[in-house]
Amino acid sequence: MWKMINETNAIQAMGISFRFTEPLSAMVAKRILKELDTPTNRAGLLIKQPLQGLQVNIANPAEIKPISGLAMLFQKSSIVRAGDNNVENQITSQLEFQPTHINYQLHRYSRWQSELATLKDLIGATLASVGQATGLAAIRLEYLDRFYFSGEPTEARVGDILRADSGWLAPHVFSANDLWHSHTGRFEDITPKSRTLLGANADFQDLTGPSDFAGKRSVQLMTFVEYQYFEDGLEMYGEILENLLDSTLGELHTRCVHLFKAIVTEDFRKEHGLPHD
Repeated sequence: MWKMINETNAIQAMGISFRFTEPLSAMVAKRILKELDTPTNRAGLLIKQPLQGLQVNIANPAEIKPISGLAMLFQKSSIVRAGDNNVENQITSQLEFQPTHINYQLHRYSRWQSELATLKDLIGATLASVGQATGLAAIRLEYLDRFYFSGEPTEARVGDILRADSGWLAPHVFSANDLWHSHTGRFEDITPKSRTLLGANADFQDLTGPSDFAGKRSVQLMTFVEYQYFEDGLEMYGEILENLLDSTLGELHTRCVHLFKAIVTEDFRKEHGLPHD
């Protein structure tokens, strides 16, 4: 029998990324890093790790030096139960800031409106600062859902959980005798100034590691929707920024939900009350 990886929902991770049209200057990046201290502390992202790059000497490729970058990783951890009733610290959410982009990842999803409120409080002011210097080249929302088969791995049939007629999966996966990958995507809503990329990456895997799921057959399904903006990108200030943080993110979430529903079988969704908001 196929089951969700979590008791309350199938979401293993959610990610949101904002990519800028051009890198921020050192002065702007430093100011934003200082501004991020307060909201990240408020959100419990207390672990801070500077990110470094590498400098390669073209004349001597073997000479590689680490360089300090204007980038930071803010993380929140929590104690969770691992295999054999052991406990360990795991990262539950993290915010990555770099002069070229902002990425937010969440590994304990509750409800969309709750997560959206946290995100707005976390980076709303930061995006306003970014908008004074450059535009938005792309915004992307992605969900990673995972399911596992509780019986013998050889008895797992992916057609019991994924739709063969969705158009988002390679046809061969439904007759494959072993593990497989199916990664697809397409552009929609194409205009001279913008377009939308939708994608579905599905993987049939055997789970490993020190957990209760080790040895289980698993379906990992990543669905994503990305709005891409051309030329100078999308402006981020005033009402435009407010609309971005409310309507635009809401649209991305709704389209991800519709994509999920197009791929996962109706019987499985009804049985488990999916998708979870």
